[in-house]
Amino acid sequence: ASLTVRVGYEENPPMAFTTSSGRADGFYVELIGSIAEDEGWELELVPGEWARLMQMLEEGTIDLLLSTAVSPSRRELFLFPETSVYSGWSILAVKRSERFSAVADLEGARIAMIHDDIHSITFLDLVNRLGVSVEPVWVPNFQSAMESVARGDADGAAVPWHTLAYFGSQLNLQGSSVVWNPVQTS
Repeated sequence: ASLTVRVGYEENPPMAFTTSSGRADGFYVELIGSIAEDEGWELELVPGEWARLMQMLEEGTIDLLLSTAVSPSRRELFLFPETSVYSGWSILAVKRSERFSAVADLEGARIAMIHDDIHSITFLDLVNRLGVSVEPVWVPNFQSAMESVARGDADGAAVPWHTLAYFGSQLNLQGSSVVWNPVQTS
């Protein structure tokens, strides 16, 4: 009998996402699929919003969560592999016409963010430490964050650089010079 492993993922292309046919796909989905094949696991892939997936991981209703950034507080709660799978950083995505050259330029800006997401947590920590006040615009996922900037509902979005690379050109967005949080993910 094989072991069933419940694996959570958020809509975070190209890392993990649901295709139009309803199938999970992406870099981390392929990676965990390969590991499962080698280990003889049966995978149950569980899509969801980040905050809920983190809660499910804490409760033990899922066994793994794909594309999780490593942080000291998360290391206290969860096991991570000794080596990370991917290295990235956070960036403020903006419309091509916008220019935020420094964090101080963000005073009063509306920034799209996801609850309990490492990019949002570290962004809020950064602006708070520098005494800059921003207005969070809470969204369920990175695509929604980028779309809120494109529509003008937010001035910027706190996202991983790969999200900007994936969605940026189709939404006419670019990265600002506000970059922070080099991060390892597993």
